[in-house]
Amino acid sequence: MSSYTRLSLDDIKNTPLGNYVDLANCKLGSKVVDVSDEFFAAASNMLNPKPSVREIGKFVETGAWFDGWETRRHNQNHDWAIIQLGFPGTVVGFDIDTAHFTGNHAPVASVEGCFVSDDELNKGEPPNYQWEELLPKVELNPDSKHYFLLNVPTETTYNFIRINQFPDGGIARFRVYGTIWCSCYYRL
Repeated sequence: MSSYTRLSLDDIKNTPLGNYVDLANCKLGSKVVDVSDEFFAAASNMLNPKPSVREIGKFVETGAWFDGWETRRHNQNHDWAIIQLGFPGTVVGFDIDTAHFTGNHAPVASVEGCFVSDDELNKGEPPNYQWEELLPKVELNPDSKHYFLLNVPTETTYNFIRINQFPDGGIARFRVYGTIWCSCYYRL
């Protein structure tokens, strides 16, 4: 089981995570490639580098509009979203933000990672993900930022991340802090 420290709800720049890159940022090319459910709001919203916003009185076909990922209350087990990182990297921590989600927030979340080779990605078939736990199940509060620092940063490089929410609900933003891995780091 992964060990972690829950950081105080302070400005990210005042935490150890402030020294790292958000690997899940859509501006770096990260994208959601599969999701169990996104009936109320798209999982891709979690990867937006801007803070989540609330627009009271704004409605869409499925109900009130939310700036985040929101699933139906349907699940006996859990919902998940698979994110392909724009750049592979090692991981030091996470920010799981439930801003603006009050009674509909995800009450529990966990995070897993894996590395899928270019050869397997180029086969044209869904990858055979071999998930490793990065963050065990953690409780989430409504309308809050939740910072988690891994007690030991990963040595493994990951290019896919899966965030799980138990059983379902909403997550406004999801950040994966770490260091970009580049083949130029190889020593000859």
